[in-house]
Amino acid sequence: MARAGSVRQLRVPGEAVERAFEQGVNYLYWGSMRRDSFGAALRRLSSRRDQFALVIQSYTRAAS
Repeated sequence: MARAGSVRQLRVPGEAVERAFEQGVNYLYWGSMRRDSFGAALRRLSSRRDQFALVIQSYTRAAS
């Protein structure tokens, strides 16, 4: 069984995201309130992009 976990970006330092990935977390959730440190961690992990799932939250207040 593969290890799985979730990290969401709210007030989590980028270094913690990278540590979690190294410990086996492979599901990253980047919410609508983007943090620079989370984005920087994703850039540092980009060479290993095939090893984790990235969910990006988006929404609009405009009706369609």
